[in-house]
Amino acid sequence: MNIIKTTFAALMLTASAAHANIVVTFDPSTTDISVGDTFTVDVLATADLADAFVAFDIGFNLDADSIALGSDFSAPPSFFNDVAGFANSFPVALYGTNILLATLTFTAATAGDLVLDLNAGEFSAFSFIPFDSTALNITVSEVSAPATLGLLALALTGLVSLRRKA
Repeated sequence: MNIIKTTFAALMLTASAAHANIVVTFDPSTTDISVGDTFTVDVLATADLADAFVAFDIGFNLDADSIALGSDFSAPPSFFNDVAGFANSFPVALYGTNILLATLTFTAATAGDLVLDLNAGEFSAFSFIPFDSTALNITVSEVSAPATLGLLALALTGLVSLRRKA
């Protein structure tokens, strides 16, 4: 019985190692964001040779001001939704680390926490490939008062204190 369990465990490990998922990550241009700021987020993929892909179609939970595909991709026909791209050198499959899928541009409208996450998607190497991703949490702060207001307040305090002495 132990031989059967050991053989089954070895087969499961071999099967999972042979097909690791594509990993999608988000790389923001800055993490110090205030209301009114425009910032970009690069959408990157990492895939090994076993998971090389030629196309992707992914959806996001937030609408971007603009979307630019990475240089390895061209826009597919209009029936694709959200962000999609085909490898320019189709059908040569892409693999490696930090493959730029797209750059999303956002303008922060209100203060608070925003979450950028994939809500759907697929990669294709002539069949669907599963992928993993982790949401990006973005904190947008209120616009801080300019330093000139602080200097003005300091100058007024000085004038008031001089007038009281006189």
